[in-house]
Amino acid sequence: MGGNNEKSSSNTCVVAIDLGSNTLRSTWLECAGGSFLGSYEKIVATADGLARTGRISDDTLRRIVEALKELSRAMPISKCIVRAVATEALRRAENRDEILEAIARETGISFETISGEEEIRLAATAVMSRLGSIGIDSDSMVIVDIGGASTEFYFHYGEKEFYRSFDIGIVTLSQSCHGVRSLMVEKLSRYMESVSDWIGEIFAKNGKTSLFVATAGTPTTVANFLFGGGYYRDYDPDRINGVLLSLEDVAEAGKRLERMDEEERSRAVGAGRSDLIFAGIEIYLALFDLLGNKKCVVIDDGLREGVALQLCRKLGSLDN
Repeated sequence: MGGNNEKSSSNTCVVAIDLGSNTLRSTWLECAGGSFLGSYEKIVATADGLARTGRISDDTLRRIVEALKELSRAMPISKCIVRAVATEALRRAENRDEILEAIARETGISFETISGEEEIRLAATAVMSRLGSIGIDSDSMVIVDIGGASTEFYFHYGEKEFYRSFDIGIVTLSQSCHGVRSLMVEKLSRYMESVSDWIGEIFAKNGKTSLFVATAGTPTTVANFLFGGGYYRDYDPDRINGVLLSLEDVAEAGKRLERMDEEERSRAVGAGRSDLIFAGIEIYLALFDLLGNKKCVVIDDGLREGVALQLCRKLGSLDN
């Protein structure tokens, strides 16, 4: 089993695996019916310590391998075509090849490290598909994927598209500032200068976008905390897709979460996210300022769904 398995195109089952900088996520798609039949998600903290050492640690490798073995029991990966992709943490890690070889040896799953540009294009494929299914359309939009070690942008103006990845993520920002929010704000303002310059060039030629869409853990977690089940255990993508958040909503979530103790906050945002959520919120708040939108649409679908959809379309067996 592994990335880009060659099987008959009559096999309409695909499994997409996304090894992100904080979370391992997978989905199972039946191409012929266009239905997602299952999903898997586990925090493995891939980028833990990366900002300090530049390497993926042995402990991190162990977490990834254990999660993939668990995933193999939850998903029909022996029966489906599998594509497994890794993102910014592996793009950046000095020992990337060594880690990916160890993962393949221990689990039989071969990962390919994709570029930030391919990452956001795949995520945008899934986001735009979901927007269409819930009846949201716009002549111009920006999709932002706030990740663990990078943040990707995709601008869409009719037939024109612009996309780019920046090495600003919730794990690396939090760990480089030792979780201190005041330091995060200061460091983020410096990081965002290059983002602001790039976005300014796009706006100067094309105008501001009418729709701001956010995906990945921070926006979906904040949306669930404020308007979903409130607790991470109650998370339901169907209740999150299409939720509108304002800058004031995100700021209020940050204040409420800060007043909680660590145990209560973990119940609200999920184990392994209680410290990282503040870095995500600071990035999210900065995006409102940069993009100039008053509201943001939250979409749960992202890279794993995009990988699955693209794979089915490549096979010529996707119904929708």
